Formats: sequence, structure tokens, C-alpha cells
Amino acid sequence: MKRVIKNCLVILLLFMVPTTIFASSYKQQLDDLEQQQKNSQSSIKVNEQQIKELDADIKELVGRIVQLDRQIDEFDIKIKDLEQQLSDKEKEIEVTKQDLAKAKEKEEKYFKQTSERMKVMYEQGDSAYIDIVLESKNLSDLLNRVEYINALLEYDTNMIKELEAIRDDIAATEVKLEEDKEKIVGLKAECDLQKSALEDVQATKEKEMAALEKDKRINQAEIDAKKKEMDEIAKAIDNIKSKLVYAGGKMAWPTKSHRITCPFGPRPHPITKNPSYHTGIDIGIPSGTSVKAVSNGTVTFAGYSSVWGNYVLIDHGSGYVTIYAHNSKLLVKKGQKVKIGQTIAKSGNTGWSTGPHLHFGIRKNGEWINPLNMLN
Repeated sequence: MKRVIKNCLVILLLFMVPTTIFASSYKQQLDDLEQQQKNSQSSIKVNEQQIKELDADIKELVGRIVQLDRQIDEFDIKIKDLEQQLSDKEKEIEVTKQDLAKAKEKEEKYFKQTSERMKVMYEQGDSAYIDIVLESKNLSDLLNRVEYINALLEYDTNMIKELEAIRDDIAATEVKLEEDKEKIVGLKAECDLQKSALEDVQATKEKEMAALEKDKRINQAEIDAKKKEMDEIAKAIDNIKSKLVYAGGKMAWPTKSHRITCPFGPRPHPITKNPSYHTGIDIGIPSGTSVKAVSNGTVTFAGYSSVWGNYVLIDHGSGYVTIYAHNSKLLVKKGQKVKIGQTIAKSGNTGWSTGPHLHFGIRKNGEWINPLNMLN
């Protein structure tokens, strides 16, 4: 970029020196700039190809990301399922703890009752049962008392069995509680593992995408820099070409008609009648007649003014500029390149005009000259 600016400065300095001395230098500068332009275009093509390849890589990565997103969704489902299992298991453990507490309370109650009965029976020995039998009043009463004794014995036996069953249930519940606690530890570990895997997948996705996007930005920045450089080169080339476009000689007439209604030079102003100086020639033609460029050049203005009406300025290089005024319609725009004989407007009667005609003028290095000296 510095080299381009340097070249542009050199060119501007050259423009400050008479053109005849440095004509060959202009040509050399033009060749150098056009070569730089070709080199920049080649570099842009390389960068654009790299961006194209990066876009393909990004497209492929997007496909992988779709798969990674599916994995992420699967991980999310697994994690939610594990968390639900964990929650259910914790609730189950809480219920088991409550059941265990009730069982222990029941065990303590039965154990206390059984212990008290055993203590009484031990202290009284077999005499307690004998006293119950001897106190019978008749056979029927005796049978009832014996049945009562058997019921007591059966109750004690059942209570002992139930106590044993409660203790077995407590033992089984405690084992299950420990197993459930171990399962919770396993579920938590599996959940943490799945979350870690999920984070790894997300990190990989983001890292790969960031790397590709960075490479793409770098290439795009290089392309933008090259295009800016090419713009500078193009401006420098245009400046040189503008000095070389018109090499002298006669210009073509802007219209088929050569009928001059007002020549170049001093005259009374057609509207104010005051003495004035006509800076061009007026060619008498009907409105809508084609107006053509007298030589190759660049349109520097295409618009309207109250004096000139719709008019066009064309820079032909080497200090020559032509004006085409009072048109009804303009067919070119500012910055447009035109060739000799190209229709640029349709004649008319706009601006300060007393009738349909074309005002045509030529400036050389900022001074108006007689167009008839330049027209073929």
C-alpha cells in the first residue's frame, strides 16, 4: 500500500511538469501500475479461492456440528434421565429410612412386651399355669382355662416369630439402603461424566468454528486491502490516461449539422443585450437531435444549471474539456467513459436559451478556445 501511495505521489509530481518532457515517463508509470494491478488481481483470486475453500470447510464443519448438536441433545437427555433417576432414588431412600425407623420402633415395642412377659413367666415358673388350672370350677371352666393357656403360649410364640421377622426386615432394609446409596454415588458419577463429555463436545465445536471464521476474516481483510490498493492504482492509471487520451489533432463534430447560429467571441448577450463574450459556438438544430462526444474521454459532470440547462462536461485529457449545453435529455452519468461519436444527449432549449440549439465549447487548460479551430 505504501508503494502504491508513493507511486501516486510521483505521478502527481509528474503532472506538475510539462507533459512533453515526461511523455515516456507517463508510459512507464502506466505500465508499472498496470502490472501492479494485475498482481493485485492475482492475489485477490488466490484469497478468494482460499475463502471458497474455507467456506467449504465451514460447510463441512456445519454438517459435523449438526451431528455434534445431536450428540449434545442425547447427552442432555441422558443427563436429565440420570438426574430424574437420582431424584427418584433419593426419594426412595427417604421412604426406606422412614420404613426402617417404623420397623425399629415396632421391634422395640415388641421386644419390650415380650421381655416383660418372659420375665413374669420366669419368676413364676410353671406354677402360674398350674394355679390357673386348679382354680377351675368345673370341667367346662377347666377346658376354657386350658384353651386360654394355649392361646397365651401361641401368642408368645407368634410374637417371637414376628419379632424375628421384623429384625430380618430391618436387616434387609438396611442392606437395600446401602445398595441404594451406592447406586446414587454411581448415578452422580455417570451424570458428571456425561456433563464433562457434553462440555468437551461444545468446546470442540466452538474452537473449530472460531478457527475457521478467523481464517476467513484474515483472507477477507487481505482481499479488502488488495481492492483498496487496486482502487488507488486505478485512480493513478485514470490520471495518467487522462493525460494521454487526447494526443492532439482534430475533433469530430458533436452534431450532423454544421449550421452555426452564433460564433465564438464577443457579442451582445441574446437575453440581456449587454456586451458579452460567447465561450463556444451555437449549432442550430431541432430539439431531440442526437448530441455526440467529439473525442474519447470521461464525463465529469452531467446535470442541470439555470444558465446551461441540462449540460455535460467531458474531460478528454491533456487539458482539454468540452461542454454540451441546453439539452432536453442527458444519456450519460458522471464518471462514465465515453467514446468518440457516442450519443451523450438529446438537444433542446433548457436554461438561458432563446430557441432549440446546442451550445458547444472547448476549454484548454482552463481557458475557452474557439471550437472551430479544433473541429474536423
